Formats: sequence, structure tokens, C-alpha cells
Amino acid sequence: MRRVVWSVCLLAVLAGCGSPMAGNKLPPGPGLQAQALGADGGLTDKRAAREEQPAEVLATLTVLGEEYVALAASEKVIKVSPQTKKDRWTREQLLAMPGGMNRMLEQLPQTKSLSGTLTLKKALSLSELEAFLSGYGLQVESFQLRRFEKTKEGSYERLTYMASPRNGVLVSDELRELEEAPHYVGVISLIGSADKDDWLRLSRDTHVFSADLSSARLKEELGKNPRIRELLDQGGRLDIQVPNLYWELEDAGIVQYEDSSLMSR
Repeated sequence: MRRVVWSVCLLAVLAGCGSPMAGNKLPPGPGLQAQALGADGGLTDKRAAREEQPAEVLATLTVLGEEYVALAASEKVIKVSPQTKKDRWTREQLLAMPGGMNRMLEQLPQTKSLSGTLTLKKALSLSELEAFLSGYGLQVESFQLRRFEKTKEGSYERLTYMASPRNGVLVSDELRELEEAPHYVGVISLIGSADKDDWLRLSRDTHVFSADLSSARLKEELGKNPRIRELLDQGGRLDIQVPNLYWELEDAGIVQYEDSSLMSR
């Protein structure tokens, strides 16, 4: 099972406080907590699930081989996320993905703010992350960090920490403390917005495996749907979730670790 830690402050994990949030958004306060996620990436509440009515399916679209579904999650939110797949990408498919993503990027309009997901080739330390970002105009919404945790059986479980800038500060002191934790690896992906020229430069950066602008393409295509357009005109908003590829890169052996036992099955 994949575990995600919602993080803007490490202290809350130790104290067991804070409140986790679903999707790519983070709690407004300094909360951090590890939780098992439901199939849609959100925290599961079985009681609420029994009472909720099925969400209206507004559209399905395929971008770069990934099928997305748009659901009317509430009166104001249209949730767009990948359909759950049993079989994931092969090594060959993963290695071919950046080329397809770059071709899609080149076809997007020249605008000041395009949303996208960066998957890094290898994890960066927090200082390396700051140096990397200094060369670009990327407005970071959130980023993910990898750490491993040893289980009772002696194997290792992958943990994904979710963090976001707060009050203009990209890296908090608490995240720097996280770097000292056992089996900490580093920053593996980012979600943010930038203009097209910056995305083109990012896609060619040696630290970057892929610059995925599927969210921008999805936003463009969904805007053509009459029902979705109606909801947006009534004050609704799109919540588009495009996953990074780092987990798949690890599974395929494209990302490897000096300590091979971390990824042993």
C-alpha cells in the first residue's frame, strides 16, 4: 500500500496532531500526518461513503495514454483524476513518455500560467531543490519527498511526504529536520505553474525526467464540454489531479538506490 504524509510541519507527525486533506491541497495550519489513502487518492471515510450518492460522471478523456474521468464531486468542485488501472506502465513505455509530453507541450498555447507536474530523474536534497528552482519562474504549489520506513518484517515501505510553500517560504525548518530522518531520500516531484518558455526549459533540464502538462491540456479540453462549461460559469472550479511518475520509475528500476534492500520485495 502507498502511504502519503501530508506535510508542512514535521513536529505534528511526532505529536499525532494536525488534519490531513485530500487531493493536492494542504491544510492551512502546520499539520502533518500519515494516512492510508483510498483508491481515488483521498482519505477514506466508510460512514460518509455509505451516505453519499454516486458522483455524476461529466466526461472521460485520454491524455498521453492515461484515461481521466471528470466527476461532479460537489456543487462547486469538478474532480478530474486518472481511472484506476490494474496494469501500469512498462519500462519501455515510461522511457518513451517524456518525448510525448514534450510534443504535447510544444502544441500548447503561449500563456503566462500553465499548470504541470514535474517528475525528477533522481531525488534532490532541499538545498539542491532551491538551487534548481532558482533558474526558473516556476510557482510551486506543492512538492513530494521520498523516505523509506523499515517494517516489522524487515522489508522497507515507501513513504511519500507532501509539502507546500508557506508564507513565501519554500522549505521550512521542519522539512530540514526531515532530511536527518533514517532512510530519507529527497524531493522527487513538484506541482506548479509557469509560462510555456519555462516549461520548455524545464523539460530539457538534466534533473527532470518529465514535464507533464496534462493538466493544462485537460483544462483546455474540458472547457469545451457544455455541461462543464455551465458548471464553471456558475462558480464551479476544476480540481485536476495528474500523478507524477516517480513511483513507476522505482518499480521499473529506472530509479535505483545504492542500498538495494530498500526496494527489495
